[in-house]
Amino acid sequence: PGVALVRPGPVRRLWPRSRRTGQGHLSQPDPAHQAGVCSGIRVSANLPVMKEFVNSFLTVVLGSGAALAIVRIVFDRRKDRRERLDAIKYLALQLAFQFEGFAIECERVASDNQTADEHGGNVGRFISGVPQPQPLPASDAYRFLEPEILNRVFGFAQRCQMAQQAASFWAEIVGDEQCYRSASEENTIMMGAECLQIAGAIRRKYRLGDRTLEFDKWSIDNFFKKELPKIEARKARRDEATKEGTQAD
Repeated sequence: PGVALVRPGPVRRLWPRSRRTGQGHLSQPDPAHQAGVCSGIRVSANLPVMKEFVNSFLTVVLGSGAALAIVRIVFDRRKDRRERLDAIKYLALQLAFQFEGFAIECERVASDNQTADEHGGNVGRFISGVPQPQPLPASDAYRFLEPEILNRVFGFAQRCQMAQQAASFWAEIVGDEQCYRSASEENTIMMGAECLQIAGAIRRKYRLGDRTLEFDKWSIDNFFKKELPKIEARKARRDEATKEGTQAD
């Protein structure tokens, strides 16, 4: 009494019936759901592989960047070296032509003085002094020249000044105009021959090719080869005369 009895209802299944048999059993998982779960499992399993791939990719990319930087450095250095060699060769060519041009001028001055001496000044022109070279061409490539070449190039103008001072002794101290002209002619020939030697050394050192200063039958090289022995012979006679005069005193 006082207690209500409740009749139990039918038991509700917690899983769907089979579509084919209608009997209760666990249903097949949803294909979409199964694919999602399986793909999730697959992704999780491939995480180390993906990480390795990313690392390899970054390594290749960064390595390629470093390689490109190295290639650029090597290329720039080769370019700078090529430009420096071109600048050196161009400067050497300028110097060779300038020294050869000065040799031509020395030959002209000395030849004119010889002609004037032979004809009493009626033909040709008496020498007024040892020619002086023009200023050297401006360039930043001088520091790349060989020291031996550079010493001869820079010292040549000073040697021409000393050659003029040596000749001036006869005009300023002794007062002999004829001796002054003879000394100026000799020193001019010697400086012309020397500048030809410097030009030849520059051409050989920097492989500029030989150049013969000739026109028809007129040869600058032959002029200096012919005149230098004459100068040496005259100097020897003067030295001998000076020695005899000293002994007589």
